[in-house]
Amino acid sequence: MTKESVTQEIQKAIKDEKIIIGTDRVIKGLKKGEVKKVIITTNAPEIVKEDISHYGKLAGAEIIIEKITNEELKEICKKPFNISIIGFI
Repeated sequence: MTKESVTQEIQKAIKDEKIIIGTDRVIKGLKKGEVKKVIITTNAPEIVKEDISHYGKLAGAEIIIEKITNEELKEICKKPFNISIIGFI
């Protein structure tokens, strides 16, 4: 996916309130089977990537490591804090 298409997809999900931000909330959503897709930034901690991949496989969710940083994802989501993980519900 291009950065522009990822940005558009995320912004649409935010507008539709179909997004979860943060590792703990995404893992909880994966365990409940609510999260269908996860985007992970390239500079997310390796342990977080491993945990999300594990729970994503169990939930049958699509896991994507995008070529964007947590600072870029913060800007896309228009939040005042860095974001490494987002989940689509």
